[in-house]
Formats: sequence, C-alpha cells, structure tokens
Amino acid sequence: MSIFKRGNVYWYHFLFNGEHIQASTKQGNPRTARQIEAAHRTTLAKGEVGIEERKAAPMFSAIAKRFIAHVEARHENKPQTVQFYAAKLNRLLEYAPIAGARLDRIDEGVIEGYVVARRASVGPATVNRELATLRRMLRLAHEWREIQRVPKIRLLTGERVRDFVLSRKQEEIYLAACPQPLNDIAVLMLETGLRIGEALHLEWADITLAPVNGARFGFLRVREGKSKNARRLPGRVQGERVCLCQPGRQALPGNVDQSPAPGRLRSQDRRQAAGALSGRFCDALPTPYNAYKAWGIGSGRFHHYADCGA
Repeated sequence: MSIFKRGNVYWYHFLFNGEHIQASTKQGNPRTARQIEAAHRTTLAKGEVGIEERKAAPMFSAIAKRFIAHVEARHENKPQTVQFYAAKLNRLLEYAPIAGARLDRIDEGVIEGYVVARRASVGPATVNRELATLRRMLRLAHEWREIQRVPKIRLLTGERVRDFVLSRKQEEIYLAACPQPLNDIAVLMLETGLRIGEALHLEWADITLAPVNGARFGFLRVREGKSKNARRLPGRVQGERVCLCQPGRQALPGNVDQSPAPGRLRSQDRRQAAGALSGRFCDALPTPYNAYKAWGIGSGRFHHYADCGA
C-alpha cells in the first residue's frame, strides 16, 4: 500500500500490469485512504479475470424506448407489427408498479399483480398478448445483459378460439355476392391458401397458369410473406378458376398489366381493397353482408380463406 499526503488529502499510487495507477482518495484519514486504494486494486483484479461489477438495472420506462426502437428497426416493413407492440407496451406503462420499477425488480409477484388488475377489465386473450410483449421485452433485456434473469411469465387459460369452416355452399354464396376486385382475390386465396398480405404483393410475373414438367397445375411464387420462411415454395394454381384474374379484366382497377391483386395499384385503390380484406365481411363490404347473414354465423373473416386453400 502506497499512500501519500498532498495538501489536506491523501493520494495513492501503485503499478498494475506495468501501468502506473495514481489517484486522489479525497480523504484526510490515512486508514480510509488505504481502504479506497485496496478497493481500486480489487476492482482492477476482478476485471482482469472477467469478473465485472454488477451495474444497476435500467428503469422499465427507459428500456421501453429502446425496445420500441428495436421493433421499428427490425420490422420497418411491417407497420402493423410495430403498432401492435406499441399498443401493448402502452398498456404496460399504464401500470405504475411496472412502469416505475427497475427491470430486475419486475418479478413474478409484480407480474401477477398486473394480471389481476388487467383481468378486471379485459379478457384473457388481451392480457396474454400484453404478457407476451412483456416477456419479449425482458428476454431482449437479458440478451442485452441489462438483467441477470427473466422471470417466469405464465399465460392465462380460457382464450376464445375462433374456429370457422367454410363449406362449398357458403363459398358459392359469398362469391356470388362479392364485388370486384375482391371476388378474384377470394378465388385466388381459396385455391392457393395465400394470406392476405401475400396475395396483395403478387405480380403477374409470379404466376404461371400453365403446368410445367408434367405437373397437374400451374404454380406461383410468393414475394413477401408473414415470415422469412413463409410460402417460399411453389403452390398449385387451378387455371380454370384463377384465370378469372387474368390481365385485361376490366373488373381490376389500376395497373392490371402488372398485378393480379391491389398490392401494386394506386394508393387509393390499395387502401380500399386492403380495408375490405382486413375486416369482417359485414363491416367492410355491404353486398357480401347478405351472404354473411345467410350463413347465420358471427366469426367469418376474410383471412380464414388462407386456411381453406385446396
């Protein structure tokens, strides 16, 4: 231990791995000065062998900003994903015991308190989506080495599962009442199992109606899907039905020479078609509402066509 006095305070100096270390203790007591020097030596030794001092975990509100920036960067081409996480994060921030806590203080007890509070006003499905967002955020914080452990988050049971089976008779009723261009898109989705976003981004260069290499049907190539692995393999296309969407049909607005669906149309046409596709039949389309009423059901949505592909 090497300390010396300069003015009214003590300084220390020593060699560590050939480097001269010197600093002021800002103390006038020699015993306290030696303790400070010893603490500095210990810190350097721990760093040498890979032992790091544990830093304070950030506040939830601070890491929330970093989380949403991460989502925006990773999903810049999927604005609905960004909106989903932002909405769920706002609900979490409304709960003071979480919003005002450090991440390492958010344990199973705090999370259970959130579940009880939210369950008083919303259903299990809503709570589970918010818990999933919290879990994703805490796991990222763990990857970023902001916390040492991720608390166990248990989802609620009792979510309402929406099952809907589209019969051939219902298909005929809907298509008979369905206007263009939604009719053509519905046929395409029924025959191929395409999701809404995948159908909207198709171009004519992606569709081959004529069978090749001895195949029974044509095929199509999906440019953009729900994930990087979504529908990258050829899917079958029954030409006698999908030919309804051939270029030149006057029912398709916009640039029919490039796109069989509104994914590449004028912005106004795209908004109109996308709005029709995203909602319930009765909410978006006045005419198919007659078919919707004829079915006598309350769970039919257009995206179910993606699960009805032949």
